[in-house]
Amino acid sequence: MVKCSENSIIAVSPIYYTAKYKKPLKEHDVFSILLQDSPENIAKRVIYTDENDNLIENLDIDINREISDIKYFISRYKKAFSWIENRFDLCGKPVTQAADEIIASYSLLDSHLSH
Repeated sequence: MVKCSENSIIAVSPIYYTAKYKKPLKEHDVFSILLQDSPENIAKRVIYTDENDNLIENLDIDINREISDIKYFISRYKKAFSWIENRFDLCGKPVTQAADEIIASYSLLDSHLSH
């Protein structure tokens, strides 16, 4: 069981089934949002790390294979996230810009979530 403190952010990978997260994310005082983007944009953001969480640079990646894998995972786990009503398409935007737009779009600074 996942326990959250007030004003927590839970990031769930699209390749992870949400079984452990579904109950806390469905509670009445939790704002859940599904962040979406194209497989191509997601592939550009992928960061590879080793078993000690150290960044791996200069890794020779087949970008077409990466995009194909991302498409598979999006399709495979789409149903697991279908209950999340709030959705935001990142459209390849930088993280800070997307965060600002999400805050504005959902009026999060005016809600109890901003305490």
